[in-house]
Amino acid sequence: MVYGVYIQDQFPVWPGEGMGAYSDNGAPIEAMWLTPILDGGNFMREKTISKKGTGVLAKPYTRSSGEIFFSTEKSAETSSRNYKMNVFNFNDIDFERFTFEPNDNPQIQISPKKIRKVLQFQMGVRNNVANEGFGVLSMMISFTMGNLTRRKNG
Repeated sequence: MVYGVYIQDQFPVWPGEGMGAYSDNGAPIEAMWLTPILDGGNFMREKTISKKGTGVLAKPYTRSSGEIFFSTEKSAETSSRNYKMNVFNFNDIDFERFTFEPNDNPQIQISPKKIRKVLQFQMGVRNNVANEGFGVLSMMISFTMGNLTRRKNG
């Protein structure tokens, strides 16, 4: 099955072969996965997002990368980690990101940053690099409940 994109009255544009299919005429395709804004079931208690047990299950491609970030009521965006995943392929060798990794199974990418005393939070993963595939299969956020909030305005 082949998918195409219709642009006004022009002919369909079909994805290219290889890693070139992951760009728009050489320009990166910006992609992002987000959770909904979460309050952990209790919007009045402060939460601490743990380092352990927080991360994403990402789909590797020949070249793939992503940035894990969090948004809270305290900050619009806090970067947690940048990751790169590569799978060895004789048809597409890049010596700057060379690997002998043949495993194309989903891989866990952890978020090594602890975020304290937030009421609401959102986790996101994004990629905006040309010629890189990007896929997120699952996102997991581990947190602990703290004290009742005493804040008046967030």
